[in-house]
Amino acid sequence: MLSVPLARTVQGWLGKGQGEVPYGVHARELRYLYPEFGRQQRRKLVFTLDDCFYLSQELKRDGLPHPKSDDFIPAIRSREEWAARRNDEKSRAEAVSRHLVKFNTLGSLKINGNSYPLPEISCAGIDLDWREIDTLEHSHLVMVENLAVMTALSRLMMPQCLRDALFLYRGDIKRHTHTGTAYECFNALSDQCERVVFADFDPAGLAIAHQSGAVQAMLPCSTLWQEILVPGWQELEGPELRWFDQQKQVEWLSKSPDARWAQPALNSMAKQRQTRTQEHLLAHDVALALRAIK
Repeated sequence: MLSVPLARTVQGWLGKGQGEVPYGVHARELRYLYPEFGRQQRRKLVFTLDDCFYLSQELKRDGLPHPKSDDFIPAIRSREEWAARRNDEKSRAEAVSRHLVKFNTLGSLKINGNSYPLPEISCAGIDLDWREIDTLEHSHLVMVENLAVMTALSRLMMPQCLRDALFLYRGDIKRHTHTGTAYECFNALSDQCERVVFADFDPAGLAIAHQSGAVQAMLPCSTLWQEILVPGWQELEGPELRWFDQQKQVEWLSKSPDARWAQPALNSMAKQRQTRTQEHLLAHDVALALRAIK
């Protein structure tokens, strides 16, 4: 099912009949749901009249009205509200997970003036409706790229100032849950505490940090870059693919005048043509530090 923001975007696109649009969150989400729609050309989504006809037919099969009709934009209703009037409680109801994001901490969850202890067992955190958060009583809000890291926060060699941080899972692009929800939360809480991004130590991870709106990125300590990027570090097996697969991100960051903060890390990666994931940093106890995004 399309979310309301995506439905509004799709309605605008199909109103043109054909054209090209930035290959952003909505373009990626739409092509995940309907992969035959349009084609990616550099950083654009290009579509034709035939693509628009294909999409309108697919939407019809999914029980949605024609994109140009007035009732295409679905009414936002919870599944419970929709079930009060419809036999099919899922039909065009908002996905249960629409506003849920996953949080974790190293201690208690401190929101709305209260403290909620989390289980002392290994878990990725708890799912909460971020709209119910009025205040955060944490020092930092840290967006984490990979779910595996959310289960092992206590093992990260992070700066002491983040021991009282609230960690937010960035999420994946799926049919009903997507990174957009985490970014909504991340931006909405920007006035509550300092925001940090922790992503892979590769060009894509630097791009995530740069576009996130955070003020700092958590990276390996710069004094360790030369050591951890040496080919064969820690006897890692298998070829390095990420550096070569992420040249679009390298080019984009290199051309962005406000991404100078990321250039030293890119230069170190380019020298060895190596990258490291969050899991690598975790598994080998690599010390982490905060780097200003500016």
